[in-house]
Amino acid sequence: MVKADRQYHDFEKGLYVLNGNVVIEYNGYHVTAVEAKTDLVEVWANGGITFQKDDIQMSGSIIYSNFHQNILKVQGAVDFSRNKLRITADKVEFNWETKLAKFTGNVRVQNGDTISTHDTTIYNLGTNGFLGWNSF
Repeated sequence: MVKADRQYHDFEKGLYVLNGNVVIEYNGYHVTAVEAKTDLVEVWANGGITFQKDDIQMSGSIIYSNFHQNILKVQGAVDFSRNKLRITADKVEFNWETKLAKFTGNVRVQNGDTISTHDTTIYNLGTNGFLGWNSF
């Protein structure tokens, strides 16, 4: 499902161009934004981005996703949450197939009452654990 206040199909590029209150839902993924372009396989969006899949919620400034390649990239004030875990960073790259998420730039991890800061951290969504990090 794709909807927005204003939308049109760019036949030359094969893209839906969406502006205002954008909502894209596909196979359990839910994305909202101010504006976006999609061919229903890839999504490029910016402005007030929110993303939800299962128990994962995230926000940021710019998003790129390819549903067939199982990748998601979010930049700008990334705020990721899942249960009692919250991670903020400058950007994150997810691979839904490997279940790995690499957070980079000003990473702050709050896991329950424990808070730590890092340059980079890799989080495994499958095991709900961390593979490693580089600290300041």
